[in-house]
Amino acid sequence: MANIIYVDDRDNTITYSPSNGWELGGVNREYDNTTHGSILVGTPMEISFAFQGTRVMVYGTIAPAKDNNIIPPVSYYKVDNTPAVTYTAPAIQNTQYHQQFYDSGNLADGVHTVIINPLTTQNSTLWFDYYTYLPSSGLFK
Repeated sequence: MANIIYVDDRDNTITYSPSNGWELGGVNREYDNTTHGSILVGTPMEISFAFQGTRVMVYGTIAPAKDNNIIPPVSYYKVDNTPAVTYTAPAIQNTQYHQQFYDSGNLADGVHTVIINPLTTQNSTLWFDYYTYLPSSGLFK
């Protein structure tokens, strides 16, 4: 079985759109000490990347609801041309790191494109940390 591949939010294969809509963040409890946070309210935003494999999982940080009336983030996930899957983070009291926002389940072996659309409001920020994927069995040992 192939090893899981980890890809940090600052990897150059990840595209953030619009480029000025993302705040760089991170603390030592996050993967590679980095995150990207959605900051433009009322503007369509997107994270996209491609991978070659059979499954993808997306992770991030959830801020506590008690800080500045934070609203748990909502985000939408699409792999290839599948319908979007919605993730609504839970309202929590303490910051949670390495939280799974999305799991594609098993996919056909091949190249896949992932698109993430956060729903950014004045009190809600998506903090994207990293994604993991199972690579194609024929390419990795």
